[in-house]
Amino acid sequence: MAFNVFIDTEFTDFLDPQLISIGLITESGEEFYAELPYDIKACSAFVKEAVPLLAELTRSN
Repeated sequence: MAFNVFIDTEFTDFLDPQLISIGLITESGEEFYAELPYDIKACSAFVKEAVPLLAELTRSN
């Protein structure tokens, strides 16, 4: 039986990407989310602004 799994990922940068997080959800609503350790200094300005959690961390520091 085939079913769709939707994937969302966040990376530190477009030029030297390191995976920050991955989220998956099935059509039936099953979810998976994981974050990997990463250096916030490796994140581009765009990522720091566009990724909500990083934007919050950047503003608070």
